[in-house]
Amino acid sequence: MGEGFECEDTCGFASENLVPQCECLFDQEDDMGKGFETEEVCEKKAVPPTSSLLQLTDLQEFQGFWKLDSALADCMGIKFKVLTKNQPKQWPAPHQFQMDDKVWATALALAFLEIKHPDAIDEWSLLAKKAKIWMSKQVFGSSKLNDSQNEAIKSVIEQAKLVLSTNQ
Repeated sequence: MGEGFECEDTCGFASENLVPQCECLFDQEDDMGKGFETEEVCEKKAVPPTSSLLQLTDLQEFQGFWKLDSALADCMGIKFKVLTKNQPKQWPAPHQFQMDDKVWATALALAFLEIKHPDAIDEWSLLAKKAKIWMSKQVFGSSKLNDSQNEAIKSVIEQAKLVLSTNQ
């Protein structure tokens, strides 16, 4: 973009699912070094929304969990009320721990990744590993996943898959 040119948002662009992006276009010098008269045009371009994989990645907290909130529900394309209404009270037997909102949200996020983005597993596998370690710490007090803990976490993720698949 040339110096001294600014683009003002005069396009009046509005759309629910598209992100406006302003681009300024103007003439520059020709091959002979002579300047053309510049004309500035502000043009709005529709940029598609980011994928649900990127949105979900952005929603994961540093520690490895996801929050049970409307942003997560929106990313999954499900009403928030559906996610909370179908939250189990406890972990499946034999682990009768109370089901925390963050643990449930994390299970939902992992289930969503497995259902909607199986071909991108190389991209999200480390996120999933971090999330499962976080879940293990919360419930079992250990970051080392043994077979029993791994099975318990898988079972919660399967419950989440059921909720997601019946409410899409």
